[in-house]
This record gives sequence, structure tokens and C-alpha cells, in this order.
Amino acid sequence: GFSVNEKGSRVVSGDQNAADDMDAVIRNFLTKFPKYKENKVFLSSESWGGHYVPITTYTILQNNDNRDDKINLGGFFLGNPYTDFYENS
Repeated sequence: GFSVNEKGSRVVSGDQNAADDMDAVIRNFLTKFPKYKENKVFLSSESWGGHYVPITTYTILQNNDNRDDKINLGGFFLGNPYTDFYENS
């Protein structure tokens, strides 16, 4: 789809902002559906997700150390990740 940013509005972008948002989505899901709270959560992606999944994993681990609402992180998987411009060109 197309997004429009109103003049003067702040654009939120970047890998860390995406990781913070993904962490929040998972925590909100587990709050709304507590029967899944004990299940292990695995993150997975391919290609450009090689940027987002590792930093999201790190963010979850950092937030788990500082919060009471823990995510039971089981690990992450990357298929053919695009992690570095020079390595992947």
C-alpha cells in the first residue's frame, strides 16, 4: 500500500524502531492471549529479515531482563539472510 506522511509529522523508521514495535506486538499478543504465554516463541525470516530478526531477538532479550512480562524466546531462524551490503552483493 501507499503511506502518506502529513506535513510536519515525524517519520518513525529504522531497525531498532522496528524491533521495538515487534517486541511490543508479541508482548501485547501474549497479554491478550495468556494461554500462549508459556509457549516458546521462535522468530523467523528470510532475505531482508536478516536485519530485523537478530535485532528483534536482542531487543526481546534486553527487555526480558528489565520487565516482568517475559517472552519465552526459543530462538530464531534465518533463511538466506541479507545481512551486509558487501557480503551480499
